[in-house]
Amino acid sequence: MKKGIDHDGNGLVGYTDYGGIIPNDESDKEATTALFIMATQINGRHKFPIAYLLTNGLSAGQLASVINTCLRKMYEYSSRVLSIAFDGLHTNLRAATILGANLDVESEEFSPMIPHPDTLDDVYIVLDPSHMVKLIRNFWSSSGVFLNGDGKEIRWQLVEKLHSIQTECGLRLANKLTSRHVQFQNQKMKTKLCVQVLSNSVAIALGVCRELDVEGFEDTEATEEFLKIIDRLFDILNSKSSGKGWKAPLRARNTESWSSFFTKCRQYFSTLKVLRKGRMVPILKTAKKDGTSWTSDNYSER
Repeated sequence: MKKGIDHDGNGLVGYTDYGGIIPNDESDKEATTALFIMATQINGRHKFPIAYLLTNGLSAGQLASVINTCLRKMYEYSSRVLSIAFDGLHTNLRAATILGANLDVESEEFSPMIPHPDTLDDVYIVLDPSHMVKLIRNFWSSSGVFLNGDGKEIRWQLVEKLHSIQTECGLRLANKLTSRHVQFQNQKMKTKLCVQVLSNSVAIALGVCRELDVEGFEDTEATEEFLKIIDRLFDILNSKSSGKGWKAPLRARNTESWSSFFTKCRQYFSTLKVLRKGRMVPILKTAKKDGTSWTSDNYSER
């Protein structure tokens, strides 16, 4: 699909069209985005679209109305919706708040769910791990340095330096770093490039350089820890098959393992800080806070 006004033989097309799902007061505007609502079967393999809108950008209030309409339609056809998954855009989070969720992880009323408009059953809000991990990568690279709870630096420069050394010697320390991984700005949406950076293999490579006293790789432990935590958290949250270990789906019988790890993640991310306006502030207090902390809370407390 691409944006543009065209004639299909019957008239002009390419304007915003909400399909009657919600009122459209901007039908004379060119559509720039297509919003698709998909239903995914949790006890089978079926996925199917239930609605789409051609928009020029929706407000949080409009998106909330779309969500409620879709929930009602699914209920009308005897389908029970357990959760809603989307990426971490501010509009999406604001829409969830309008519908009754409280996504403030530091609030005692933290509640990552909304009431179903007809049944009042809880419908959980889940952020897409593939999108959230890219936001973490983007934020880290643009900031350059995070500080952990012990005041140790988590440095993006170490990833760049590791790639530089591997390029110079023509060998890789059992990781997949290339220039595409480090200079990713034109390929921000490729999840593979992101998770291959925020990985256990890169953490191990940094550790090897540190142990071999390679210049510039002193004090890499904090960065190694950060990479290992992100790697494991993504494996758990992005499980799509009946794998084993950390890639296994979240089940009642393995609650003890993933619940304790989520608690650790919550504590870890709550201590991370970043430089803003000349001072270090908690990441969760910034406008670009990541969703990993409250995503972990969602699973660990329910």
